Amino acid sequence: RRKGEGVWNVEWKSTEGRTNWENGFSRLYIQPLLQNLDDRLQQASRLVDDDERLSKTPIHRVLCEDTTPSDHLSLANVIELPEMWQYRPSVSLEHMSRCFVEHQAEHTMLKMFLDNAIILSAMCQLSDIVHLITLLRTRYHRNIDMTEALTMKIAEFLKSLPEGPQRDKFDVLVKRFGSTWTNIRPLLLQQDNTRRPEDVGPTIDAQNISLYHLLPMREDATVMSCMTAVVLFLVRKNNELLDTYRRNAGIQDDGNIKSWTDVSTNNMVSCDPGRDLMPMVLSHCNYSLAIGGETKVGYDFAALEKQLVDRFLCGKRTIDEKFETFQFRQEARDVGMLSAL
Repeated sequence: RRKGEGVWNVEWKSTEGRTNWENGFSRLYIQPLLQNLDDRLQQASRLVDDDERLSKTPIHRVLCEDTTPSDHLSLANVIELPEMWQYRPSVSLEHMSRCFVEHQAEHTMLKMFLDNAIILSAMCQLSDIVHLITLLRTRYHRNIDMTEALTMKIAEFLKSLPEGPQRDKFDVLVKRFGSTWTNIRPLLLQQDNTRRPEDVGPTIDAQNISLYHLLPMREDATVMSCMTAVVLFLVRKNNELLDTYRRNAGIQDDGNIKSWTDVSTNNMVSCDPGRDLMPMVLSHCNYSLAIGGETKVGYDFAALEKQLVDRFLCGKRTIDEKFETFQFRQEARDVGMLSAL
């Protein structure tokens, strides 16, 4: 009590008094306990290791994953067997990515695929997006004003279609584009020198988003559409990935450029992680089991990288970034009047 005699004389009504009490209490009782903390922890660990009473308990055997002798194995005490609680890594893209960290410098192409998994997955939807653009151009090119396109909501457009296969097709394509926009939007926000829609959230809400954002507008248009932002981003990323592959492999570009209207999974870089990449990971996974040891999971990264390059990069074409944009009714009239003059 003499040690803390001054601590207990507290003026509780003032903030300064309470603060002085806290500082004094910490100085007299807490700070001494934290001195030489590392030595104290090491000493406590040695005491725990030397205590044979703890090493014989079932919980200690489970925590340390001790191997149970064969004559003690029984279904009656299966819950107490350390082998039942041992961690066994599952073969997955996440586990493969963690194991790959130490080998990134050796396999640059495989690293490129893993770093751009979201983009490669979105590229699988580009052919459907182009199909949606074609259908909208056929229906509205030079047949709608900009004000009407900005006013009409996507839900109103879908409701205006006759019930049946046509509406169902549009509905599916719009939902796929919405899913692609949700995945690509965070990447667009990271691009400092790329225009993007400022008033559109992370999802394409058909009740609130206008039809304008499904139309392929010019990149320098007053209002940037979601469709233009997504298509240009994916096309440019396709070309960037091909350029990286060609530089790494020492291959010259043959100059063969593909029109964006003819894109498909066969002529562009696209890879779905679940459908395409995961089967390859499983086929190049190696298991090893030592007697008295645990199962170890490894991967043949060199073979996996070669298969990815052969399947998803070889023979792919550069896509032309220039695409035919949408023209409104008033713009067509202005062009006609200018030509007549």
